[in-house]
Formats: sequence, structure tokens, C-alpha cells
Amino acid sequence: MAFIRTLFFYLLVVLSFLIGTTLTFLKTIIKPGSKTFRQSAKTWAKLIVFASGTKVKIEGIENIPKNEPLVFVSNHQSAADILILLAAIPRLFRYVIKKELFNIPVFGAYLRWADHMPLDRGAGAKAVKSLTKAEDFLKENGSVLIFPEGTRSGGHELIPFKKGSMFLIFNTKARVVPIALDGSYKIISKGSIFVNPAKVTVRFGKPLSFETFGRSKEDYNKAIQIMQNSVQELLNKKS
Repeated sequence: MAFIRTLFFYLLVVLSFLIGTTLTFLKTIIKPGSKTFRQSAKTWAKLIVFASGTKVKIEGIENIPKNEPLVFVSNHQSAADILILLAAIPRLFRYVIKKELFNIPVFGAYLRWADHMPLDRGAGAKAVKSLTKAEDFLKENGSVLIFPEGTRSGGHELIPFKKGSMFLIFNTKARVVPIALDGSYKIISKGSIFVNPAKVTVRFGKPLSFETFGRSKEDYNKAIQIMQNSVQELLNKKS
């Protein structure tokens, strides 16, 4: 049963992607721009999440400001998180995610067309340069989403947040909306391809501001801990 459900799911993903992309390309003739792809992707994500049998409960959506630049910060339990968050977050946003994902056939093409942003996780100038585009987008009142754990946890526990995520936040002074995803690791287990129906909760916390923080090592450590604690508290919260 799991094999049949998984096969049907992946067939639907591919077919709906091809049809949806074709229609979106036609739409861009009338209304050019990557925003059109992000709008279409939101509709597509809702369809795919529904088809997987996943039931998503959203809490705290009133905590998302409507008219200011934002950095969404989420834990990362599963490969399914990208689609779940596309479907759940009411604002259009761009992902800042590891550049390796852009090499995945089909999915990588969508990421480029929708103008999501590859993150070079190495040290030095390349890592800083990969965040420049995200900074410019935030200065235009846009919003981005990052996974500060840097990889999938594969379960309920958080992986310590990486400090590099604070460069973008400190440079732009944008407020941070913490997000806790709970249960998505049950949909596609780490290292598996099988899709299982699951119940997932997406909790949005109140915005955090780091505008008064400096650039010392202590400030970076303090800020990253505040951010991680905020996500952990949301993760521990009972519905």
C-alpha cells in the first residue's frame, strides 16, 4: 500500500509540475516576473500537500506582519518542509537554501524560475556574496525564509542553529518571525523515499527584533540563542 501511494504521489508531483509550469510560462507572457512563479508554486504546494494525505494545522498566523521586510526562520525536519511552508505562509517569500538543491532535476528548475536564492554554506567571501541578493530583496520590502539548522534534523529535536544566518538579519535590520514545524519528519523519513500521511502543525511566533544588537561575537551568540529558544518554545507548545 505504501509503495502504491508513494508511486501515485510522485507521478502527481511530476505531472502537475509540468502542466503547472507550462501554464505559468504562458501567464508570464502577460505578466512577466518571478512573482508569477511564486504565486503558482503556492497553489501547487497546497495541491501536493493535500495529495500526500498530510493534514496541516496552522497556529499564530496573526503574528505575521503584512507590510514590512521579514526573515522567516524555521526548523527543518523533512524534505516535505519546503512544500508545507510554501502552502502555509500567507505572504509570498523566497527561500535562502543550500545551493545543492538547485542541482536536483525538475525541483532545481522551479527554484531558479521562482528566483529563490542559493546559499553557499562554505566560509569566506562566497558565503557572504550568496546573501547579497537576499539583502537587496529585503530592502525592497520582501520576505525570505531560512533554515538555520543547515540540514534536516529528521525528528523532533533541534540541531544547533548556525551563526551565519544572523549576517542577513543584522545587515538588513529586518524583523524575524520564528516558525516551528512539528510532525513533518513522519511524511518522508530521512533517508527514505516513501510518503506517509501525517499530521503536521505549523506555529508562527511573535516577531523578534535584533536592531539594537552590535557585531561582537557575544552579540552573535546571544542573538542566535534567542532565535533558537523562540523556535524551541513553539516546538514544545501544546495545541
